Amino acid sequence: MGVVIPLDRICVRSGILCPRCESRIASGEYMEWEVRVMKALLDLEDRIRGSVEYVKSHRVGGDVVVFLRSSQGIPVWLGQELSQRLRDLGRVYVVEYHKDPRGLASSLLRPARVVRVDESYLPDGSTILLVRVDSRPKPGVEEAAKRILKIVTGKDVSIEVEARPSTSSVEVERRDVRGILDKLGL
Repeated sequence: MGVVIPLDRICVRSGILCPRCESRIASGEYMEWEVRVMKALLDLEDRIRGSVEYVKSHRVGGDVVVFLRSSQGIPVWLGQELSQRLRDLGRVYVVEYHKDPRGLASSLLRPARVVRVDESYLPDGSTILLVRVDSRPKPGVEEAAKRILKIVTGKDVSIEVEARPSTSSVEVERRDVRGILDKLGL
């Protein structure tokens, strides 16, 4: 149980990195500022129930998105607590990491429900990820989700609201069907 991080715990807590951890940062696998995110997670370890694994963090505009895996879900307070501890990095959003684009999109676009995720091939040979949701995401969330999905999947992303038939058109169709059945005597 606790917090699992990809770098050595002693290195992250002390701020002095061993050659192995230093090489992972030098290679670009992790950034220097991510060590601060990992340290903040370790500081909060006693308040986190279950196991939380740090995956990666990305800077999106002036914000930081932290991807975690969790055995029991990610606590709601964790993003707020990290934002307070790392306020000079910007607002911190904690997102549950999923390998599949649908799960990741669902985590990013909540409370909008992801109806489906399709991959379309364009004439130039590139691909685009089409994410269809049942309602318009909150302002700012859509653009941030597009950028994050592009970073993670490496594909351009389009988010569309899937049209649902309005109740009135369904009622009209029912009346039409009833009228036809009445004329046929059924």
